[in-house]
Amino acid sequence: MSFDDLDKDDLFRRIKDDINKVSSVLSISSADACMLLLKYNWSFTNIHEAWFEDEVKVREFVGLLDVDHDLKFPKNDEKKVVCGICFDSVMVKDSANCGCGHVFCKVCWRSFVSTAIKDGPGCLTLKCPEPSCRAAVSPAMVNVLVGGKEKKKYQMFWCRSYVESNKKKIKWCPGPGCNYAVEFDNNFEDDSTNYNVTCDWITMSVD
Repeated sequence: MSFDDLDKDDLFRRIKDDINKVSSVLSISSADACMLLLKYNWSFTNIHEAWFEDEVKVREFVGLLDVDHDLKFPKNDEKKVVCGICFDSVMVKDSANCGCGHVFCKVCWRSFVSTAIKDGPGCLTLKCPEPSCRAAVSPAMVNVLVGGKEKKKYQMFWCRSYVESNKKKIKWCPGPGCNYAVEFDNNFEDDSTNYNVTCDWITMSVD
């Protein structure tokens, strides 16, 4: 059995390739492709079959609304709306929504998203703050609302989702704080051999 060690850049390139593939074939945005890959465990085959069997059903299942990004983040609109969380009156340009029409000010949005990221990987499946709404909060929205360490943490959750969905061939280095993964050319779960793999942090034994 042979293997390759993968750092964060390698993993993000693979994620980007998968996103571009889904986006191109289905003619959807990269953000929507991300959500589909997450919901269907990074399986292009499963996405392709479900989408062309019933696109509407898939959109409802994932929470994808076919709306333009500018509708989610209105610009240059100085009309007033009431935030559905803090109930303050704010200009439309200072608000955002998932395309569902449930409007919240950007201050509340940032707090909502930041708290979810701090709480863990559940932030990848965020829905509109309106309890009865199933509209998904896309990566494109998150990237607008947060930055710095929170944004990097959010991106790492995506990276980990990719690895964990491919766990039959890819495994994380168990070293504390190490972000390297190892990819095998077949299912390592069917192989009892130990392999010593060197990364920037430690030499690990994968068995």
